[in-house]
Amino acid sequence: MATTIYPTVPVARPEAEAWPPNDIGDDDPIGIQADEMFARQLDTGFAGEIRVLVHDPETGLAGKGPEDALSGIAEAMPMLGELKDRYLAQAIGPRQRAILEPLIDTRLDRATGDLGRLAQQATSALDDRIVAERLAGFHQDAALAWHDPAQLRVLGQAAVGELRYQGERKGWDATQTDTTVRQGLSDLYAGAIEQAIGQDPDGAANLYEHARDVIQPERQVAIDRRFVEASEDKAVARIGDDLRTGWARMSIAPSTADVPDLESTARPRPDIRWFLDQATTQLDDNSSPRLRGLVQSEAFAQFFRAGKEWLAGRSQAVADVLKWQTENPTALFTDIPSGLRSKMSPDQMAAFRLFASVQGHIEPDLGLYDRLERELIDRPASFASIKLDEYVLDLGAESTHRLVDLQNEIRNGDPAGHVAFARASRRLVEDAVVSAGFEADAALGQIVREKVRHRVADFPKLNGRVPTENDLVRIVDEEAQHLGAEGQKRQPENASPSGVEIAQAKSEQAPAPLDAPPPRAAGDPVLPNSINDLPAPPQMLDPIRPKKNPELNRPDRSKYHLKFDGRYLKLYHGEDVIEEWPAVSGKENFGSAKDQNKVGYGPIPEGAYDIKMSRFQSIDLKGALYGTAKIADVDAGKWPGSLCSWGSERVWADPTKETEDSGLTFGRKDMAIHGGWSRGSAGCIDLTGSMSRFSRAFWDLGIDLKLYVDYSPPVP
Repeated sequence: MATTIYPTVPVARPEAEAWPPNDIGDDDPIGIQADEMFARQLDTGFAGEIRVLVHDPETGLAGKGPEDALSGIAEAMPMLGELKDRYLAQAIGPRQRAILEPLIDTRLDRATGDLGRLAQQATSALDDRIVAERLAGFHQDAALAWHDPAQLRVLGQAAVGELRYQGERKGWDATQTDTTVRQGLSDLYAGAIEQAIGQDPDGAANLYEHARDVIQPERQVAIDRRFVEASEDKAVARIGDDLRTGWARMSIAPSTADVPDLESTARPRPDIRWFLDQATTQLDDNSSPRLRGLVQSEAFAQFFRAGKEWLAGRSQAVADVLKWQTENPTALFTDIPSGLRSKMSPDQMAAFRLFASVQGHIEPDLGLYDRLERELIDRPASFASIKLDEYVLDLGAESTHRLVDLQNEIRNGDPAGHVAFARASRRLVEDAVVSAGFEADAALGQIVREKVRHRVADFPKLNGRVPTENDLVRIVDEEAQHLGAEGQKRQPENASPSGVEIAQAKSEQAPAPLDAPPPRAAGDPVLPNSINDLPAPPQMLDPIRPKKNPELNRPDRSKYHLKFDGRYLKLYHGEDVIEEWPAVSGKENFGSAKDQNKVGYGPIPEGAYDIKMSRFQSIDLKGALYGTAKIADVDAGKWPGSLCSWGSERVWADPTKETEDSGLTFGRKDMAIHGGWSRGSAGCIDLTGSMSRFSRAFWDLGIDLKLYVDYSPPVP
């Protein structure tokens, strides 16, 4: 419709402009469509570069810190103009430029607004950080100037000024500004008081009284608690000093034992029970749980400190004894100067004795056994209370077990007459020694008594019955023949020694000679005559070496192999079990398959392992002694934990290539089959007292073996 601009002159409305404009190029539809597509493509590229420059969280200004963002924004403004010119220059012809330029301008307007918002945010964040840093500096100054009230007031006024400035800039109302100022002033004074508590509790209390009104209630609760904790910390420090000095006084005196005349006068080994008992005596019913926990932790800390000192001392003792032994390689243990021997701890001396005994240097301590046996006869109740496990390395396993059995007999009233039998044996030997012209307690009698004990112990195995009174008399008589020309005066066949009653057992035929071994069948292997004939030293707790198992001579020796299921280590020939030994692996849950991947804790991982004769090892003197000094900063040698952890023998279990390549070992290494005194390991197979039997079978077999570890069905 026409538009009337004057009542009598109608004017035609101008036609709308065509889009895209047709006057900037030909009106060919295909050309117009191509220009539109190319312009949109350029707009998409321009938008991507804007996104990278401004909005991208990794490369854009939106992801940068306040300083970098402000610096980048200043550089970005001219870059946007250059970016527009570069993209417009890529337009072909006036139509494409006319299409592209409005699109780019729209995006530039939005990018400019975004940059403005980013600049505002960065400025605010930077200002907040500056205020926070200034407040933190005021707090640090207040912590150092807590003793100067005037300086604290100056710092407080400065902090209030900063917070009010921040409130004005952020547009806070009066209530929010006042709340923030009160909180900031409270934090400043509370921090100064907490710092003072650690340096001068009395001065801190005075400052707290002066500034209490400006400190928020919740912060007052924290300060009150801090005063209590400071008092408790002071008490803990005092208790620690008392424990340290108290143990120093105790460790000056030589250690004592149940049996006199023991050799060690080394400083006693720290006992955690002593430290805990001494520490808890400083507490009362009003002591808080926190104080009780701190005191217990301090007791453990002082115990470990004393343990380190003790280990350092005995490590030096080991070094001194090893040096002496190197200079005197053929000397016996008893030849070590008393000054060196007295510095060794009991377990170090025990390790040395065991090693020397295994190597043939010394014999078990007959004098100690003799004193214990005298205690049995004279004071049975006192004898029954002695801790014999402390002397197992001095006496040997067999003698220790014999004395332990006698202790149990005393506690049970001696129903089997074993105690009476021991008394009779001692009385007979003493009579024989006196008859030969020696003193009753002569050292020669110790040797005779030892021989009698061994013959009596072997009697049931050789004769199939327990020895009678007449058997005991005859054994003593035979062993005492060398004491003098007259020998022991024989007693009547049915007579008992004076004051001793022994239960009489029936014997229907004359016994075979007591020392005669059972008849050996043809083809039986000859047993070694001494320990030096054996391939490796015997295990302490398993000294009996059995005859060679004929099952170890089966043909097709390649069928021999080992299997471990978490409870037993078994030797197979094909599908037949030849021998088995109780065994465990891992620390707490022995054989628990779910812990195979835990280094230093779980059992040996499932898979196949090589057990090679070349990888069999026996502990040496250095390993036995240095191994007892197992601690982080003390070299424990190649046998950390010594005989207690390893026993006297071990053979390494090397994973096969297939097992290692499959990842079944979880990267674990250094696993072995070994003995020791207690069950459990960090991943080895622990045979404890059965190690010597395994070693004998392994050496009798004389071949390398494959070990297969399989926990299916899983051990619970």
